[in-house]
Amino acid sequence: ARQPTDKEFKGTTVVAMPIDEASAKLRTGPPGDDEEDYQLPIWAGVIPVEQAFGKPEDDPRLHPGIATPDYVERYRR
Repeated sequence: ARQPTDKEFKGTTVVAMPIDEASAKLRTGPPGDDEEDYQLPIWAGVIPVEQAFGKPEDDPRLHPGIATPDYVERYRR
């Protein structure tokens, strides 16, 4: 990628700290790069994140012989 501009460099601080809790601000849509950045020969874009339901897993303390209900199996389809 490119080197930061003087303005970007002056507006950037790097710190290290332990994290006990965190939150994030998310956005959708394509990158919001500066116009001059689009002239650079580097990839820009997004990688979509998808969520999917996995195979149901029994509670390790579930009594033997209790089957996974059909409605639970169908839930992930």
